[in-house]
Amino acid sequence: MASIRGRLSEALFTRVAGPDGEKHRERIHGTPGPRWFAPGSPITRVHGDAAMYVGGIRAVLLQTMQPQAMTAVAEHSGFRGDMWGRLARTSRFLAVTTFGTAEDAQQAVDVVRSIHDRVSGVMPDGTTYSANDPRLLEWVHVAEIDSFLLSYQRYGPSPLTPAECDEYVAQTAVVARKLGTPHPPTTHAELTASIAGFRDELAATDHARDAVSYLIRHPELPLAARPAYAVLMAAAIGLMPEWTREPLGLPMLPVGHDRVAAALGSVSTKAIRWATTGDRDLTRTLRAGREQLLRRWPLPDHLEVRDALLAAYGDPARGYHDVRHLAEVLDRLDQLSAAGVAFDAVPVRLAAWFHDGVYDGRPDAEERSAAWAERALADTAYAAEVGRLVRTTKTHQPAADDPAGQALSDADLAILASERLRYDEYVGGVRRDYAHVSDADFAAGRAAVLAELAGRDALFHTTYARERWEPQARLNLDRELGRLGVAAGGPSFTM
Repeated sequence: MASIRGRLSEALFTRVAGPDGEKHRERIHGTPGPRWFAPGSPITRVHGDAAMYVGGIRAVLLQTMQPQAMTAVAEHSGFRGDMWGRLARTSRFLAVTTFGTAEDAQQAVDVVRSIHDRVSGVMPDGTTYSANDPRLLEWVHVAEIDSFLLSYQRYGPSPLTPAECDEYVAQTAVVARKLGTPHPPTTHAELTASIAGFRDELAATDHARDAVSYLIRHPELPLAARPAYAVLMAAAIGLMPEWTREPLGLPMLPVGHDRVAAALGSVSTKAIRWATTGDRDLTRTLRAGREQLLRRWPLPDHLEVRDALLAAYGDPARGYHDVRHLAEVLDRLDQLSAAGVAFDAVPVRLAAWFHDGVYDGRPDAEERSAAWAERALADTAYAAEVGRLVRTTKTHQPAADDPAGQALSDADLAILASERLRYDEYVGGVRRDYAHVSDADFAAGRAAVLAELAGRDALFHTTYARERWEPQARLNLDRELGRLGVAAGGPSFTM
C-alpha cells in the first residue's frame, strides 16, 4: 500500500510541479528564515490541500472569460506547447509565496513582475492591453482566490470559518499588492463584490473557447492518467458560475452534472490527499533531511560558511550540482573510509562541501570555488589544502601520491557508477545546468568529456573504487556515448 501511495504521489507531484519539483520543494520548505505567513494559518491550509487540484483548474477556466487577459495568454504564452510547464511555474509561485522564506517569496514576485513588463499588445478592436494593467491583475487574482477558496470549502478536510475566510482573502491580498494590484479585496464579501464587478467586462472569445476545449479534450497526459484528470475537470466545471457555461461550451445540466461531479470530486480529492500525505508533516521531513546534512559539516565552527554553501547548493537554478549531489559525495567518502581507504578526513570533507560551491556553467567554476574555500577558511589550518583539493576536481587526475585527492576525485566521479535510472537523472541534471548551450553544442561538448574519460586507463584511483565502481561506470559511459553518436570536438563541460 505504501508503494502505491508513493508512486501515485510522485506521479501527481511531478506532473504539477515539474521535473525539478522535488528540488524546489526542498528549498521552499527546508530553507530557514522568516515567512510571510504563519504555519497553520488559512492561506497555508488552503494552498497546501489537495482541493487545489480542482481549484486550480476552475481558476484557469474562469480566467479565460476576461478578453484582454486571455489574449495576453494566447499571444505570449499559450495553452498549447507548454501547458504543464506553465502549471509548474504557477504552482511553484504559489508554493514559494505561501510557504517559502520572505526573501525567496519576494524574489519570486520580482521575477513575475519582470515578465509582466514584457507582456503587452493590441486587441482586435485596436485597444491595447498590458499585463501590468491593475484591472487585469485584479481579475487574475480574484479569479484564482475565489476558485481556491470555493474548492477548499467544498472539498477540503475542514472548511474555514467565516472569519478564517476573511483572513484568507486578506492574506492573499498581501501577495496581490506586491504584484501590482493596488486595492485587492481583503474580506470574503469584498471578493464576491469584486467578481460581480467584472461581469460586464467578461466574454468568451475565440481564444477562450479554444483554450477551454484544449484543456478539456487535449490535456497532453498519458492515457492512463486521463480518467483521473477528467474527474478533476468535471469537479472544477461543477464549481463554475452558471453564466459562464454556455459561452464557454461547458455542460448546461447543472443539477445532474454537478451532483455527480461533486461526488466524484470528493472521492478524487480524498484519493489525492491520501497519496500526498503519507508524511503528515512535509516541512518537518524536509527540514530533518537538511538537519542531517548540517550535522555532516566537519568543523565545530564556521557555521555561517556551511549555511552559505547549503544555500548555494540549494539554488533552484541548479540541475545536477545540487544538495543531493553534495550528500552523495559525502556518502561516497563515508563508503571509502569504511572500506579502509586512508585519507585526511577533515580537509577532504571540507573540499567536498566546497568543490561545487560555485557552479554556473563557466569554465573557471572550480577555481572560484577553491578561492571561496581559501577565503572562508583563512583562519584555519585547512585553507590551502582544501583549495588545492577543490582544484583537483577540474580534471579528476590527482597524483599517485595524493590519497586525499584520490578519495575526493573518486567520490565525485562515483555518480558514473550509478544504477541506470540515477545515471539518467544525473545526465538530465547536467543538461539543465547548461540550458544556455544549444543542443548540438551540448552534445558535442558532452561527448568530448565522456570520450576523454572513457579513454583513460582507469576512471578511479583507489583500489576499492576500481574494483566496485569501474565496471558499471564503463557501461554507463559506453551507453551514453552510443546514444550521443556525436564526434568529440565541441566545447567541453565539467562533470
